Amino acid sequence: METLSVYLISEIVIEAWAIPGSVPTTFRIDHVKQLLEGFTKDSDYIASLIGLPLLQPYISVDKLNLDGLLHLLCIVAFGQEQGRQNLDGVDETMNGKYDYLSCIVLMFETLDIDRDLRKILLHFYHLGIPKAPAWYFESCLAVLPSDTRSIKCDHAIELWGVTHYSSVGPAQHEKIVQKLMNIWNILPKYPGGRTIDYNACIIGVYLAGITSANYLLPYSLPSHLYYIMFMWFHETVFKEEDQVGSPGPQALELLQNLNIDAIVQAISENIKNALQNIHTSVAGFEVSETEHLQSTTSSISSTRSAFHHIRDVALNVSNRNRNYTILKFPL
Repeated sequence: METLSVYLISEIVIEAWAIPGSVPTTFRIDHVKQLLEGFTKDSDYIASLIGLPLLQPYISVDKLNLDGLLHLLCIVAFGQEQGRQNLDGVDETMNGKYDYLSCIVLMFETLDIDRDLRKILLHFYHLGIPKAPAWYFESCLAVLPSDTRSIKCDHAIELWGVTHYSSVGPAQHEKIVQKLMNIWNILPKYPGGRTIDYNACIIGVYLAGITSANYLLPYSLPSHLYYIMFMWFHETVFKEEDQVGSPGPQALELLQNLNIDAIVQAISENIKNALQNIHTSVAGFEVSETEHLQSTTSSISSTRSAFHHIRDVALNVSNRNRNYTILKFPL
């Protein structure tokens, strides 16, 4: 698990999951639920959190505004802290989950606690993009030769589609191309925006996998989320070297190939006029100058042809001495 302050998490979540152009900043409830899966694997607990009476004033037509999200993150963080202290007299069994949550909320609202978002810590497995088992990362890496330096849009769309969607019928092609184009749009690119590097393409393979399993994509891919996924691959491939205490030459080469300049360039190009300064006072919480990054959209007409023949395309993996099978994201 990772640990960050609620303040830093809120900045990342706003950039990735806030509805572009929403004023005040709002989030889709289904996005919020997927985000909460990174804090707890208990679906009943997530439903109880969303159903809290104190959140209802912040919910409108299946959307939660920023004030409500900050309340939610702080309650989750407070519950994590109290859970580690093993509160006496609090039923933490499945049947008493909502009673436990009600107790946490009551304590949260009545106790004199520090409400500084920079000091409230939140532990998480992920921030809305689920983590797969190690074997899945290995399978993603097998899709593309490691010496690949740059990939154009049409090639990437075809590769991701063949890997995850080659069994679908023609009627679904346009919808799937749109999903894959959304992935292309949020990945960091080389200057000019027409190609991506090897690491971005492999992360694209991973993101295409989560869409095939009906997970939702963020509107943007902040550098922190990109780095988290990059490190998932790094930890999988170089686990033995990491246990020794120093990375091997292959690990160093992979880190060097992480195109930080391309990431920075992509972020700066995507920002445009989308930065908003938000000053919000939430029942004792103070948040200043929170950044909101709007995602950009692009036409998919030029890439539809890359997917129309997807059922007839055979991925060339003979040099890896294995039979190709469709990669399924584990649910």
